[in-house]
Amino acid sequence: MKILKEVVAWSAMAASGIAAFCWFTSSRVRKNAKECAEEFAREHHSYPAQIVSNGDDFVQTALMQARWNTLAAAASCVAAFLQGVSLYLN
Repeated sequence: MKILKEVVAWSAMAASGIAAFCWFTSSRVRKNAKECAEEFAREHHSYPAQIVSNGDDFVQTALMQARWNTLAAAASCVAAFLQGVSLYLN
């Protein structure tokens, strides 16, 4: 039983570390507006409407951040669940 408690506790810690990594990545991710426009132009033979802030495409950056935030929230759910299991096992 002690080994199970340890495994659950370490798993919760790992899941919280993954969540922290995902949230940190979300805060640092940026989509360059020029690269985004060129990529869109290659695919659609026209240029997109963009909201540009400090050289970054605001909408594409927000979409990338949302993906990382989704992963972080999922990892946080796992960590919280495992913390509950760990308390139950004590």
